[in-house]
Amino acid sequence: MAPLPRASRVALLAAVAVLMAVLAAPAPSAAAWWYRPAGRPRPECGSCGTKTWLGRCVPSPTACASTKGAVCQVRSAAAADVMGWSRPRMTYSCVSPPRANETAAAKVAQGYLATIRRVYEPLQVAPEQATRLVITGTAPNGTFAAAPVGRISPLGVFTDLAQTLEYFYGILSFARLQLLDFEVTQFVASPPYAFAKVNLPLLSLNTNASATASHIGMWRFDEAGRITGYDLFYAGLTPAFAAIGIDYSSPTVVREALIPVLCANIDQLCTGNNRVYDSAEACVRFLTPLPVRRIEEGNVAACRAYHAPLARFRPDVHCAHVGPTGGGKCVDRPFESVYEVDTNVLGLPWIGPEIPRDRDTA
Repeated sequence: MAPLPRASRVALLAAVAVLMAVLAAPAPSAAAWWYRPAGRPRPECGSCGTKTWLGRCVPSPTACASTKGAVCQVRSAAAADVMGWSRPRMTYSCVSPPRANETAAAKVAQGYLATIRRVYEPLQVAPEQATRLVITGTAPNGTFAAAPVGRISPLGVFTDLAQTLEYFYGILSFARLQLLDFEVTQFVASPPYAFAKVNLPLLSLNTNASATASHIGMWRFDEAGRITGYDLFYAGLTPAFAAIGIDYSSPTVVREALIPVLCANIDQLCTGNNRVYDSAEACVRFLTPLPVRRIEEGNVAACRAYHAPLARFRPDVHCAHVGPTGGGKCVDRPFESVYEVDTNVLGLPWIGPEIPRDRDTA
């Protein structure tokens, strides 16, 4: 067989190149004659995809007509052999657009998440800036409402904005602690409530050591997306303090190092009508026999050490917390009291009237 003339070979190569370009090009309009669909969905193309004579899958919106508002959208791409060429084949499915109320709920949830993140941002800067929020009684923009009520276990229950700011910002700043970062690792919202777990990596500016604790619990929001209530557990608090150099669970550390310094501070901060011990020595004699337990376990010296810095802000309020009675904060509580407080903190129960409640059948 005689070889093809040079011009014929060039024409043949050009034709092959054109064919390859057609196969590799994005799907053109279904109205084009070379791309006419078969006219009905094909299983290999998905529930609303049709197959062209070139072997491609294209959407067929009419296949979704049985579901009001549904659209034909690409769902996945699978490898396929099309006319001897390996290339992805798109599959299509009918998808109902989100309902308006679902879209609105998603926006509300995102707003809640943004608000929770704003709560922790001031703790990432110098402690003096967080302290300024406490001194001025000013909540970070877009965070707390005017009169939030909340609880942070084991620190206590807080009934106004001043206490909320003190326990969110004052304690850490006076202990010279700063957030290295924070991360919301779990979040779910059901307006007006949201649940979140926030990991808090702490840096001690005194020892340059770091550790991580977590806030875990519920938040309640008003219609403007501001926080009106919170019920949080401070997880990992005692191990975190031990890692940065303050081991509240060690009897030796508590009795020989913590209590003498704590009592000296209480003696300076709580004076006049706010005095709770006759002297620093009397404070040492009272606190030393107390059991040494985790900071969250009530009537212990460690709890008073956590509250003492706030006596700088309002000694008339906080000196009682570090005194012999514990002022309602550093006290032993029965387990059942956790549930007694819930209604006041977040307006519980959360169960709606249409949902049957569990009742004793006995």
